[in-house]
Amino acid sequence: LGQLVLEPNSTPVLNFTQGDISSLRLSYQHTTPQSHVFTDYATNDTFTFDVIAPFSLPLTHQEFRIDISVWSGGLDEFLDTSYSLTVDEGGHTGIHINTSLMMNFLYKHVGSPTITGKLWEPPAHGEICYHGNCSDNRTTFSDWELNNGWAEYHHDHSDTLHDIVTLSLYLEPGDVLLCNI
Repeated sequence: LGQLVLEPNSTPVLNFTQGDISSLRLSYQHTTPQSHVFTDYATNDTFTFDVIAPFSLPLTHQEFRIDISVWSGGLDEFLDTSYSLTVDEGGHTGIHINTSLMMNFLYKHVGSPTITGKLWEPPAHGEICYHGNCSDNRTTFSDWELNNGWAEYHHDHSDTLHDIVTLSLYLEPGDVLLCNI
């Protein structure tokens, strides 16, 4: 599905050194043609290598596994991303994210999808609470909890006019990123 390349020119290589790794010149490049149809939204690749060093026995057939997310986000088109919350100073409100269009799309392509929302960027002037419980410290919410407003924004009583909360939606299992909202 891919190849190892050396930067800065992305030259494909079969051999590399510890210096290439330490200086971050070695990388993996996904090369599967766009015409290839994947049967799942995540796949993996492996490469096998031998480690050779002076004054030591070689380590042979070492395997390195690479997980590849075939779906790299972009499903935000199935959500209302202009969604904003309005709350009085010191107040709170539920975060309602309607994922029904996204779920319909995923049912057609994945089968029985499970979506989770993970708090990516917490608010600066409040906190995210779980159904009124702010001591829960929860940062992951189920699709049902997001649809029903069980993730709540609680303002901190500061004299502020706006705040930002960023959630990432993932397809489970495997944490396949669907979108950031």
